[in-house]
Amino acid sequence: MKKQDMNYLTFIKRKFDEENIELPIELEDISIKPLLENAGDSSAKVRFQANKAIKAVVSIAACFAIAAVSLTAAYPVANQEFFNKNEQQDTAYVEHIKTFGSYDEINSVIDDLKKNNSVINKGLTDSFYYKSSVEDSAFPSHSYGKTYKQVDGVDEADIIKNDGQYIYYIFCDAKDGYSQKIEIIRPDGKKTQKVCVIDDFDSKGTVCDMYVKDDFLIVNVINNVNNFLKSGDDDSQSSFSIYIYNISNRSSPRLVHQFTQSGFYNTSRLVGDIIYVVSDYYVCTDDSEKYVPYTEMNGKRQKVQISDIAQIDQPSDAGYIVISSIDIRNITNIKTKTKALLSGTSQIYCNDNHMFAASYKGDMMQSDIEQEKNNEQKTQIVKISLNNGNIEFSASGYIDGFVNNQFSFDEKDGYLRVASTSFNKKNVQTNNLYILDRNLNVAGSVTGFAEKESIQAVRFIKNKAYVVTYENTDPLFVIDLSNPLKPVLEGDVEITGFSSLLVPADDDILLGIGSSTDHDSSVDGIKLALFDISDSSSPKVLDSRVIKNGFSDAQYNHKALIENPDKGYYAIPYYKYNDEWSGFETGAVVFEIKNNKIEVTDKFKINEKEMYAQRCTYIGDYIYILDENGYIFSYEYQ
Repeated sequence: MKKQDMNYLTFIKRKFDEENIELPIELEDISIKPLLENAGDSSAKVRFQANKAIKAVVSIAACFAIAAVSLTAAYPVANQEFFNKNEQQDTAYVEHIKTFGSYDEINSVIDDLKKNNSVINKGLTDSFYYKSSVEDSAFPSHSYGKTYKQVDGVDEADIIKNDGQYIYYIFCDAKDGYSQKIEIIRPDGKKTQKVCVIDDFDSKGTVCDMYVKDDFLIVNVINNVNNFLKSGDDDSQSSFSIYIYNISNRSSPRLVHQFTQSGFYNTSRLVGDIIYVVSDYYVCTDDSEKYVPYTEMNGKRQKVQISDIAQIDQPSDAGYIVISSIDIRNITNIKTKTKALLSGTSQIYCNDNHMFAASYKGDMMQSDIEQEKNNEQKTQIVKISLNNGNIEFSASGYIDGFVNNQFSFDEKDGYLRVASTSFNKKNVQTNNLYILDRNLNVAGSVTGFAEKESIQAVRFIKNKAYVVTYENTDPLFVIDLSNPLKPVLEGDVEITGFSSLLVPADDDILLGIGSSTDHDSSVDGIKLALFDISDSSSPKVLDSRVIKNGFSDAQYNHKALIENPDKGYYAIPYYKYNDEWSGFETGAVVFEIKNNKIEVTDKFKINEKEMYAQRCTYIGDYIYILDENGYIFSYEYQ
């Protein structure tokens, strides 16, 4: 098996391990299973016990989305243009976005695509699943934990919300057949009071994440997941719903609106009072009436209008990215707008003006050299303009390789900066940083650095990019982006293990949260690292700390990190095995940065068996830890 193929299998397996589930029994006959079990995953030494219904069904959809993308037929590149900037061999393929003249025209295109793509017709999707989060809310009486976001002013949904007076939490109720519920809790120091439980979601739905905005709770729920995974018939068409509750009376939430959209829920963002939701809709039926995605508001269903559907020059499969805006400024008369583009997606980056949707277009069935030769090792990027609820597909193009996650993207001064990992003509894995102009043409780039390694973390801070790659050590590269036409690789420093999240601690210090590794590169704990970035040409490692045999959701999900700027500490949930790997503890690790050192100030333990801390948050002087089954534990932090 080629190295790239194993890289993708490792990624898929990591997603199963990350969500703490066993490979599902429904997949016993799928030939990829034994490969997954031997993929040499470096993300965890021990897989955690199966983690109930919510994680299982969503992770299956998410992970096999990657397989669906990689196993599809070779992508037919159209209207390619070669861009050679700064005397480097940089390529970007800019596409035109075209509208349709009729639904019949769409049907014809879908029929042609379905003939050439048997994998998609079996019901696999191209979407990632993101648990995603909260902005300043209605109760600013004291400091409280907010969801860690990539972009200031752009909120992300998560499984926990905190408005300063109440904590909202999605959990699986083990006492009720692991049904999914939302609990509203009123904490008061060491005491916590259950205010109410919301459990009126469709029994077939999977509750993903939520927002709290003033007196409204917005919940994202995937519909009919199990049916969709088991078959590709007409009844399995994917959709998700947004439930909007009036929670002005926290003890008695009232459902006021329900919006449904075709496709698997990918992610969402809350910009001011407007929610932007993204789904991936694949046509898994021969019924042409279902070739076009739909939306439904409070029971009133309609197809997406023909004027709101577009396509790239030559889409590779029968899949749409569907984006809707939901304006909640006038809650009695909510306005929605929906656009659909015949093109898949996976990663989403969003700021307050634009959303960028990226989808890898490689082919796992070809060798890396064949892909490079045929220009098929690409990531498609679609630029979507957002303006007060209006949505417009404004540009589309390609870069070499694939991206790690949403932090691989950043937009500044009209330029999109994006980091990717690719294979060169010698079949060696390398890394790149591209700067794209407003039309997604390559304006400048740094390519081919960190051979035989892959990107694990990226953070853009002003005119600098900080990139962590990994194979056996963890190099941090600093790239100067001051001149978008001529970015410069300035310096690098190495440390064992690798960081998967980079957090600006101040102007000169970068905090890395990630994994420690042993002699055979297997992950064996949580690693915290401090980097001095005051001199870009010579970054330095200031300090590091390892929680041996420890693991945390924060290693792979930035929303599991809590930052308390008032008290100057960070906190992450964790679980830690003993030296014999026969038992474990769980809770929250609290640490501070003092005098260029990492000080682990507290490690709050949940003194209960069979608990697993998923999130932590704070209100005032108290830290609250939430277990996957809905239990909450409080600790005073002085």
